Amino acid sequence: MENLFDIENFNIIEDEENYYFFRALNMADNNDLETGVTLDDSRNIQRIRTDRERYEENTENGEPKYSKDVPISLEQVYDHIKMHYRKDTNCISLSSNGNVSISYGRGFYKDRYAIVRVPKSELGEKVINAGQYMLEEIEKK
Repeated sequence: MENLFDIENFNIIEDEENYYFFRALNMADNNDLETGVTLDDSRNIQRIRTDRERYEENTENGEPKYSKDVPISLEQVYDHIKMHYRKDTNCISLSSNGNVSISYGRGFYKDRYAIVRVPKSELGEKVINAGQYMLEEIEKK
């Protein structure tokens, strides 16, 4: 499994310390930019928020299923990626393939994108390969 999903198999853009992934900015991301929520003083994107952060702002939806500090579980990853996904997960979708992001951005969003820098030390810790993680968790069961 580790060989199949080895980061070197995915043609990742990288430098000595970081990997770089693509994200099509969804409508909520675009709203964050337009209102300045995720911009720094220089008007650069400082971060991408999870849907859970936005979900908590909308109190009429009640309590989120996942708290901020809950460990990532197979159920949460599945809730994030299914077609009618839950808007209270702690997950953010990134892609190593810019064409995948373009397909989403042009098809569903405002044709705006970000490149997200991920420190190599965080890959496998804070940042997980969803496919590999899901198959490993299924294998455990």
